[in-house]
Amino acid sequence: MIVLFGLGLTGIMLLSQVFSSRRDVWNLVFSLILVCIAMLQARYVYASSDLSIVYPRVFIPELFFWVILGPVIYAHTGNLTEADFHIAPQFYLLLVPALAALIFECSFFLEQHTSLVSLSGQGLFSFYAAFRVAGLLYLLAFLVIFIVRVLRFGNFSSMDRKLRYAFLTYIIPVMAVILVLLASATGNEVLNRTGFVLFTLHMALWIVVEIHIPELFLLVKEEIRKNRYERSLLGGVDVNCAMDRLARLMDEEKIFSDENLTLPILAGMLCMSPHQLSELFNSRLNINFKAYVNSYRINEAMRLLREEKDMTVLAIGYRVGFNSKSNFYSVFARHAGKTPVEYRRGLS
Repeated sequence: MIVLFGLGLTGIMLLSQVFSSRRDVWNLVFSLILVCIAMLQARYVYASSDLSIVYPRVFIPELFFWVILGPVIYAHTGNLTEADFHIAPQFYLLLVPALAALIFECSFFLEQHTSLVSLSGQGLFSFYAAFRVAGLLYLLAFLVIFIVRVLRFGNFSSMDRKLRYAFLTYIIPVMAVILVLLASATGNEVLNRTGFVLFTLHMALWIVVEIHIPELFLLVKEEIRKNRYERSLLGGVDVNCAMDRLARLMDEEKIFSDENLTLPILAGMLCMSPHQLSELFNSRLNINFKAYVNSYRINEAMRLLREEKDMTVLAIGYRVGFNSKSNFYSVFARHAGKTPVEYRRGLS
């Protein structure tokens, strides 16, 4: 009953995210975490009740959600600790074990023509149990990465007490996973049940936190970014002076129109190292070098398309710093939602 109650709490949290007015990476990633937890809770309720006897052919994946929860938490970690977070192509390699787990579960289910309940209680020597232990270890590794990275960048001695207590709730799912892991290795059902009860406790605490600190994620992320900046390579740099000089170079001298402009070249103009300039972009402007320069190039291209009627579109692209037609068109379309030709046509 307690785990069923926890499933209901997870459902409430998930609905709050689905109908949230905020639509960003945080909302998506957090919703995926809740979906994984809800499915694992549903799987536990099904396996530990008469439902598994009445409906033995119901297939609710377990290994898949244990394994995929790790990469999703990794994305959550990056979104929380990185100023310019994006999903890199390498991230999808982390999903391969989850796909393998799903294929394994499906094949077992189809071959045995029975529920997976009977397959999950055969002890350490069961291939299924071994796969479950491996999946939980995989998840635990990502939870540890999350805790370490947040502790590394967060200054909890100066953090608001409510935020500090709210963050400590993240320790609970780590304990829950460890208990379920031990239960998988030993076949101890008490440990398994206790782990899922902890998930219920975590959901209850999250709801309380959501009510009292609705912008918890944004507040913690801002705290981490502030402390990360204070410890950064910019400690000995006059940041305001560098920002003023950067603005003059871009607005007055229009150095972005040089197609050979690179991060090291711009850093030299500002008397900074490339690493320092990269951190300046990330921590103060929340953008990377390439996107920053391209934004100036596109704005200048839009101006020329409006004012220089005699210049061809391609000539304007080269004029503002792009070195090929395809690059100019793709970047312009990404920023303006239409090609340069379509943009100019819409002006007439």
